[in-house]
Amino acid sequence: MPVALLGLTLAGAGTMATMNVVFSMYTTLLPAWVRGRASSVAMLVVWLGASVGAVGWGTLGSAVGVRSALAIAALAHIVATAIASVVLRLGTREPPDITPIVWAMPEPQVAPDPADGPVLVTIEWRIDPANAEQFTAAMAPIRRMRRRDGATGWGLFHDIEDPGRVLETFTVATWAEHERQHHRSVAGDAATQQPARSLVIDDGPHVRHLITHTTRPSTAKRR
Repeated sequence: MPVALLGLTLAGAGTMATMNVVFSMYTTLLPAWVRGRASSVAMLVVWLGASVGAVGWGTLGSAVGVRSALAIAALAHIVATAIASVVLRLGTREPPDITPIVWAMPEPQVAPDPADGPVLVTIEWRIDPANAEQFTAAMAPIRRMRRRDGATGWGLFHDIEDPGRVLETFTVATWAEHERQHHRSVAGDAATQQPARSLVIDDGPHVRHLITHTTRPSTAKRR
């Protein structure tokens, strides 16, 4: 019993220390605008995992015995940690630079209403056609970056009549949401875009903003 109590004390302290480190790390490694949703996801994963695990390990303990269930749990933790350390490269990645970068908004000739949308953003890239496959691969992390910042419907289109022209497109729900996008970039994003930008052969990329044209209902009172 004393040995078991000591083991449980060390395991509990290790669990609490790990959770405190994880929760404190993501608050310092994530940009301010995403910390709230990250906190909710982290809590969901932790407590949902604990609930499901309690049922699962309890069922296993009832089937094979407590001693065997604990041995299986210990082995599963060792295997999972070994795999995760390789796949996720734990402890080998430098923390990203999350210094906020605010991009200047375009100057529209007709100012849209914040609720107007959807907004279509097109980005024209000029590349050497011989580097088309390399450029497509370099755009994969940029796609994740756009989606992270709130874009939907992302696409990359190669012009079959002008092989050196590639059009990146994505949509945003409203103009106000697109304005928020311009405040969600961080300094670390420059490294994400560098492989694609290094293949550009002009002064681009060239960005265009298009918005759905709708007729708003009249607010005039009917007689």
